[in-house]
Amino acid sequence: MNYYNFNKRDYLIVILAIILISFGITMPIGILLIIFLILNKINQYFQNEDNNKTFSTLFFN
Repeated sequence: MNYYNFNKRDYLIVILAIILISFGITMPIGILLIIFLILNKINQYFQNEDNNKTFSTLFFN
């Protein structure tokens, strides 16, 4: 299964972060946006893992 579902908002964050990093002055904001996106995807992955564990235990029991 695909745990990493990217929607339009995620692509917008990546493009905005690349633009901000390219300017140099707002580089920390761009880096924070990329870190925010990575943490958001990690959180989404763990939520899916928890859902799959409960489903698999219910299924096999």
